[in-house]
Amino acid sequence: MKKVLGFIKKHSLSLVFLLISFLIMGWIFSFSAEVSEESSETSRGVSYFIASVIVGGFSDLTETEKEVQVSELVPIVRKVAHFTIYAALGFFLMLSASLFYLENKQNIKRDVASAVALGVSLFYAATDEFHQLFVEGRSGSVRDVCIDFCGALVGVLFAVFVLALYQKIRQKREEKKLYNK
Repeated sequence: MKKVLGFIKKHSLSLVFLLISFLIMGWIFSFSAEVSEESSETSRGVSYFIASVIVGGFSDLTETEKEVQVSELVPIVRKVAHFTIYAALGFFLMLSASLFYLENKQNIKRDVASAVALGVSLFYAATDEFHQLFVEGRSGSVRDVCIDFCGALVGVLFAVFVLALYQKIRQKREEKKLYNK
């Protein structure tokens, strides 16, 4: 028990990011488990909201005109959702992997942590699309796996930027402390 608590204490931040990653995976799974009609309704609702914000005079349009505007947005909203949720997954997986290695005082290159985060994201994207083959009215798509992977890549790159920025700030603080002594 003492070893477990020590591990948790030592790796608390990377474990928090890993937990967030698992929550995102659960969220992805729940969206993928929606039957076709539920999934379409979710996308239409989001598209309707977006159309009401970005289309000037949307409230003055006829129902048919509103339907046209919303119908044009639905496929875009669906693909942006894929990209965005996997960007979040890649971001948090990268933070978790990077911090885990840093907390173990292992000076690995970021490309190893990046490969882990991207590999997990790609595997999850592929299994998620496979899962959809068994959901009523849904289908798996190689294109969606590619979109998911691109999102994860952007998330990982953003995490690399955040980590580099954090390291730079930390380094400057340490230099300032040494200079002030």
